[in-house]
Amino acid sequence: MRKQIQILIGLLWIFAALFFIGRSVPVAREYISFDRQQDEMLHTFIQNEEVMQRQNDELETTIPDLRIDFTSLQRLNPDIIGWLYIPVLEINYPILLGKDNEEYLHKNYLHEDQYLGSIFAHYQTSPLLDEPYTVLFGHNMRSGRMFGKLSKYQDKAFRDANPFVYIYTPEKSYQCTIYACLHVNSSDPGRGELHLSVLIENMRREGYEFAVSKPEVLYKTDERGKKLEPMEIAYVDVPEEFSGTVIQKLSERKGELQGMSTASDGTVRLEFHIPSRGLIGFRGEFLTSTKGTGIINTMFDGYAPYKGDFQYRKQGSLIAFETGESVTYGLYIAQERGQLFIGAGEKVYSGMVIGQNAKTDDIEINVCKTKHLTNTRSSSADEALRLTPPRVLSLEQAIDFIDTDELLEVTPDNLRIRKKILDPKMRKRSNLK
Repeated sequence: MRKQIQILIGLLWIFAALFFIGRSVPVAREYISFDRQQDEMLHTFIQNEEVMQRQNDELETTIPDLRIDFTSLQRLNPDIIGWLYIPVLEINYPILLGKDNEEYLHKNYLHEDQYLGSIFAHYQTSPLLDEPYTVLFGHNMRSGRMFGKLSKYQDKAFRDANPFVYIYTPEKSYQCTIYACLHVNSSDPGRGELHLSVLIENMRREGYEFAVSKPEVLYKTDERGKKLEPMEIAYVDVPEEFSGTVIQKLSERKGELQGMSTASDGTVRLEFHIPSRGLIGFRGEFLTSTKGTGIINTMFDGYAPYKGDFQYRKQGSLIAFETGESVTYGLYIAQERGQLFIGAGEKVYSGMVIGQNAKTDDIEINVCKTKHLTNTRSSSADEALRLTPPRVLSLEQAIDFIDTDELLEVTPDNLRIRKKILDPKMRKRSNLK
């Protein structure tokens, strides 16, 4: 009996080995085919193997002179729009542009079926690769091929030593500088624009100082020159008592209610068709309005005609009038106007946002103002001034708060909100235009 069990176990091991080999051989063939095609492509379409340096006409830098035969490449496949070159990671591949984001997921640069696929741009990208934002897709291979080594840029020392990425097109060559790298798993829940805060915090901890504006969407124009904007479908689940508030707030952001239903547990499901810009900065306000009980999920729904302007924020800002150090007396007067973001003894400058106004307009306040001393004695002279504790904004809250005419200053030590135009006279003139 024991001998039969041993024979059975041995057969199972043999079958497992055969199964593993059967699965591994096709994968190995894919990698071998991928490498062979890559070598043939580099030898055929890149004319010089020795990378020379040439002067870029627009930048005072030199870029590798890869003489790529785009004419022959596009004769084989007109979807080839550029070339991506990162020498330190051995990334040296053509960039393709398909009719959607799945066409080249499992096709090579010749448009032939190949599981490892190609590097391709988002299907709505300009073929000239000349837009402010360009999204490139590529497989994160465990073998290190294609984008398998990009995670090395998470190491600041590696990034500082190898900061450049090169993109070539038939018309121009671009040198791109990598300032930060963020690794996000596909299984992570979407956080919208707040994913930016993770990237910003990483750069802040690495010692960078920079300013961030309010997140903006990318507009397009149709063949008639009409302005188009990205739209989303928003599914909102809230208790019934908060449904009216949510409908009002989303309607103010140009959202259109498409459907409404009530579940057995009393929650209401709302379906909105809303511009993507209407959801920027809304999640924090949404959680506050629903006391943390609401759930919102969104899905991209293409482009539609521009829906018109709206206000992101109903309250204005309290703006520092002069440069100096905030004092208790000045803050005591200022807190009557709204909610403060700073306390006493903090350095401020003209144009810096130091609080939120209770009304819609912006107000300039002198928080550096001290009380004038006189010889006249009053009954309240010796009373201590009591300040309301300031509201200290986190990075995500600050990104949500800033308006289109404001910036968030990010430094390793501080977060400050300021107006884009610091000079009050110039700011008023720009608002009149």
